[in-house]
Amino acid sequence: MAQMLTLFTVQVLNRPNVLADLTRILDAEKINLTGIISDVGDGDVGYIRFTADAETPKVLNVLTKNNFTAWTTPVIGVEVDNTPGQLLNLSEKFGAANINIRSIFATVGGVKARIFFQVSDPMRAIELLGLELPAPVTAPASSCC
Repeated sequence: MAQMLTLFTVQVLNRPNVLADLTRILDAEKINLTGIISDVGDGDVGYIRFTADAETPKVLNVLTKNNFTAWTTPVIGVEVDNTPGQLLNLSEKFGAANINIRSIFATVGGVKARIFFQVSDPMRAIELLGLELPAPVTAPASSCC
């Protein structure tokens, strides 16, 4: 099973408790995260990226009204069996179609895994995987961290 999803990227200050602050705000609005990864190095700023079970405008509105800078990117979520070779199979499909994988993260729950791909050509990737879903609405949220 595969589907087009919205990846939310939130710029955050590199400080203790920022993840708790962000997830507290999302929890208060009943927004459930379905995947999450962070990129916070040694600098002052980092990024928390996540997918959620809520509509894109709602999530962006919640982030904006709470002074977070955020933007969206289409990603493809693919549910596969949690067995060797699944990532290889998908990677080869994308490569054979000349679709570049820009970033990837995954969640694993027992016998199933969910792999999230940000690719160079989401619409072609959708066709390749047999999906007929439109790309998510992408609108940057303004404000600062």
